[in-house]
Amino acid sequence: MENKLIVLTEVAYKNLSDKLDSIIQTVGVNNSTPKDDWLSNDQVMELLKVSKSTLQTYRDKGVIPFSQIGRKIIYKKTEVALAIERFKVPAYRISKSKS
Repeated sequence: MENKLIVLTEVAYKNLSDKLDSIIQTVGVNNSTPKDDWLSNDQVMELLKVSKSTLQTYRDKGVIPFSQIGRKIIYKKTEVALAIERFKVPAYRISKSKS
């Protein structure tokens, strides 16, 4: 493939730029690093406000998926969020009865 110089008018460049911005917004660009996608035991305990033993119970019962490399346990942020959603109890409304 040969490299060629392409010249665009200002209007054509603006249209192209706008279309690229639209595609990026539609598809979504993940600017996070892989490290940002994972949480440590301490981070999950802090997020859920639970003890180390409660978090261990959640792992044992399959409540929250995790990965383990050696002795290091990590949790994917999205899976922790899904676990929270899965066990969410819907709000209900108590109607006032007429006496």
